[in-house]
Amino acid sequence: MNPDVALVVGACLAVLSMPSLIAALVDRRLPWIGVLILIVGCGMVYWVYRDDLSAFMPQHIPEAFVRVVAMVLN
Repeated sequence: MNPDVALVVGACLAVLSMPSLIAALVDRRLPWIGVLILIVGCGMVYWVYRDDLSAFMPQHIPEAFVRVVAMVLN
């Protein structure tokens, strides 16, 4: 898998898990699905950073989003 795609998908999964976590905590139930999605998203982001730490710094994340959108549209 392309590291840019893994970074973008992982970041999106991590962000999209937050509403599920918050809703479950407000309803006083265990946030199983939110936690699972957060773990998968963080695992994908960690996989990218573990492979090449110098290539993907936090300032490169917007560039990765642009490259993935350009890849999808092209």
